[in-house]
Amino acid sequence: MEYMTQLKKRFMYKVACSKSELSCIISNLFQELLPICDNCKNDTIRIKGIVAGTDKVASIEITDYGCNYYGDIAAIENIREKRCLQSCSL
Repeated sequence: MEYMTQLKKRFMYKVACSKSELSCIISNLFQELLPICDNCKNDTIRIKGIVAGTDKVASIEITDYGCNYYGDIAAIENIREKRCLQSCSL
């Protein structure tokens, strides 16, 4: 069901989830979005921002299995542990 791995050189985590769960994770993860200028010529959907409740920068690259997450994985684990107030997939 859930698959996460850390590639130690780049601190990238592969997060397997449904599109609806990914939508919920993204909307709860970032408090502010940042320009992704270093990736504008790449043909991927990538979102970069300030992680809610911290001053840390993270980014998500959307994939067919969920996403690649570049940041502190504890933030996503914390979101997944919470109960969704809107009765969505989390």
